[in-house]
Amino acid sequence: MAGAYDDEVAATAAYRQADFATALRLIRPLADQGDALAEVDLAGLYSDGHGVAKDAAAATGWYRKAAEQDFAPAEYFLAHAVEPRAPLVPAGSEASRLLHRAAEQGFAPAEFELGMFSVLAMLTPDKPMPEADKWLQKASDAGYAPAEALLGMKHAIHVGLPQEQAEALRLLRLGADQGDMTAEEGLGALYAREHGVPPDFQESFRWYLKAAEQGDATAQRQLSTIYAKGLGVVKDPIQSRMWFEIAQLQIAGKDAARERALMASLYDINASKLSAADIAEAKREAAEWSAQHPPKPKIPEETWLAPTSVAAAGAAALAQKPDAAPAAKACTHEEQVQARLAKQNGYTGGPNCD
Repeated sequence: MAGAYDDEVAATAAYRQADFATALRLIRPLADQGDALAEVDLAGLYSDGHGVAKDAAAATGWYRKAAEQDFAPAEYFLAHAVEPRAPLVPAGSEASRLLHRAAEQGFAPAEFELGMFSVLAMLTPDKPMPEADKWLQKASDAGYAPAEALLGMKHAIHVGLPQEQAEALRLLRLGADQGDMTAEEGLGALYAREHGVPPDFQESFRWYLKAAEQGDATAQRQLSTIYAKGLGVVKDPIQSRMWFEIAQLQIAGKDAARERALMASLYDINASKLSAADIAEAKREAAEWSAQHPPKPKIPEETWLAPTSVAAAGAAALAQKPDAAPAAKACTHEEQVQARLAKQNGYTGGPNCD
């Protein structure tokens, strides 16, 4: 067992350094032996085409092998492999069943995706979604940053929850402190407006900037306005134009032309008139910034699981039962890893593999 764990740690280190050949060499034998964590990581290599030819069918096959062991991360990834639109799938479909199975084991990304449906209550406040609210709360309680961000935003705009701005601020800070750009953008908005929190334009600018640097187009548009009006910063028309140009580059899709035109009209309302030379300088700085900040890949969750991620699948359940002490049993390798990491992190309710 120790050898498998050490190989997974070494494979993770190689993966982080983009040494996919070494990661593959270390993980493949473990996957062939039925190690669920290794099966998920091998599936991720096939899914992304790292170290092997990209092969969606092979990735799905390995995810399915791990899911057959009731390994929550595998069930989550398999849901997305069989239905890319997950979680927007019919109830009772394979993808829906897989997401629920993963969520029921306390896997926060699955809980969050099921909880995302509570956002629909923003559009239909007369139709509450208590089941979705439950999953969103569970993911937030587990410390999952996207859930903290979404729940914080729901508190902030008074939808589906009591008007508790202090709670909105707390949740958004928890998510933002983990680098979640939605939470960072939410804090920027919260500090800029009268939402029960006194306006603080310098704090608003600080959080909008963090989100903008991660590629959040809304935050980038807000920075354009902030620099145009001098809200918490020295008014700077060139910086305003630079962030406008950066945000324009983010707009894509069939409605891109209409959205760019709308954004341009809003920019004209806020912006000072610039000379042709100033506009050229702003565009040059925008192009330079964009080259240094390439877009992040959009995937449901990182497709490589480090050994520490095994503990995350059961962390919420462990935290809720800190005094539980299951009887000793013959543990699987995944349970061995989870037990070791739970012990290191102060949880006493994990598998007893001694």
